Amino acid sequence: MSAWEWVQSLLVCFGAVTASALSPEAALGQQTVSVVVPRGVAVTLDGSLGPEEWEDATSVPMSDVATLSFKYADNSLWLGIRAREMGVGNLFVLNQGRVRILHSSAALGTAEYTPHGDIWRLTQDFVWRCRAVGGSEAAVAERRSFLESDGWLASTAYMGNPGDLEYQVLWDGEPLCLAVLWLPVSNPGTATSWPAAILQDAIPGRIPAIAHFTPSQWATVVLEPPPLALSSPRSGEEIRDLATSKAQQANGHLRQCRHWLLPVAARMPRSTHEDDPSPRQAAEGLA
Repeated sequence: MSAWEWVQSLLVCFGAVTASALSPEAALGQQTVSVVVPRGVAVTLDGSLGPEEWEDATSVPMSDVATLSFKYADNSLWLGIRAREMGVGNLFVLNQGRVRILHSSAALGTAEYTPHGDIWRLTQDFVWRCRAVGGSEAAVAERRSFLESDGWLASTAYMGNPGDLEYQVLWDGEPLCLAVLWLPVSNPGTATSWPAAILQDAIPGRIPAIAHFTPSQWATVVLEPPPLALSSPRSGEEIRDLATSKAQQANGHLRQCRHWLLPVAARMPRSTHEDDPSPRQAAEGLA
């Protein structure tokens, strides 16, 4: 087993616990950690968390060595991990009753577990893809294909800044249950997790065929409500029609005022000032 494979399997096993796990249905809604994800602008997955690209995100501390950033754009959850050194990351996502592990290190891979009673069985092992870090036509095509087939994409360890990882996960905006794990390459035995409650003793070895996950200890991410809808821009013709309609309404109101003011004005005394119009003349002036 290569060093990268050992790190990959070690990271996975940090997310699997030996305690009895809740079913997916029982786990939903029991998370005690939640994050409201703001709406923002999509980023370029180049492995560099530029301040301009991520200024519209919300950030939470993962530990004293790493920070997470979240935002929503283009029907996707964008997640950034900023650490002090190069590392590898996994997202554990509970989706449609399955636990999907979205792994980024020197390559990208997706593993999947389905529940069987109080255990989770491995139904999809990692298939490593997207190792190329350049912008060649083949590399871009492979990353596009991976996003379409697996529903997510990320930068890898050798892209951009050594301590930065960027994820894009296709998301319909419904509340999502997930957890994050990160290991420094220099010392894979020390892991950082979010929420911290999921961190368990590592079990070196390949990804296990049976695992016990506890999504109730994970976090829930919730999409920020959309802004209040504003009236759509109107064309010049629509503005003229609207102005004409409002003017016609105003003239109608003036005619109604003249109709009830004339009888009242007829009974009012005439002004003694020669420059003042009579009440009837004033009322007729509304026509």
